[in-house]
Amino acid sequence: MSQLELFPEEAAGTKPASSDGCCKWESVASGELPGVQVIKDMRARFRRGMERYGKPCKPFDGEDYLQHLYEELMDACVYIRTAMMERDNKLERK
Repeated sequence: MSQLELFPEEAAGTKPASSDGCCKWESVASGELPGVQVIKDMRARFRRGMERYGKPCKPFDGEDYLQHLYEELMDACVYIRTAMMERDNKLERK
């Protein structure tokens, strides 16, 4: 798959939705479907990964992707627990 297929908005000469190459939440008022936003987010993540690591993920490239995923999921658990604690604290303050 070519970069033009991955980033048709760039091929058309338009800028991606995110100016810093990372995922940004679009306003719900935009009326954009969640699936469309997920695709934009994935494109932004791919672009950011290419800038940061200089290569895409490929099978048999020597990386331990299961270890990477495990570490990312542990981070996600911390983010979830933090959000839950913030939510619970807001409920208790009322």
